[in-house]
Amino acid sequence: MKEEVKYRQDIVHFGKLLHERGYVAATDGNLSVRLDCQRILITPTCISNGMMRPQDLVVVDMQGHKLGGQYVTPCKVPLRGAIGFVAPQEMLAGRQPQISAHATANSTPHA
Repeated sequence: MKEEVKYRQDIVHFGKLLHERGYVAATDGNLSVRLDCQRILITPTCISNGMMRPQDLVVVDMQGHKLGGQYVTPCKVPLRGAIGFVAPQEMLAGRQPQISAHATANSTPHA
């Protein structure tokens, strides 16, 4: 399994790509990864995907309680714990329907 530092870098990288390609606008959607069976690393609320830094990410438990980080956590975390992390390690959720569909299907959107 990747280390948390690498996951933070990856989430920031892909957040910027999603923003640059127009898949999400500003603060739309969240990126997250399950660090282990108890913790999720997730993008915070109200931070642009195109401007995130690794230290901006938040660690929460599977119920959405913040364990680390300075920013507010998304309210969707319990849903991610119930649905998104059953099979895939990483999960992407966007407010655009096609992004959420790709995340649910565990597939990659085409540019």
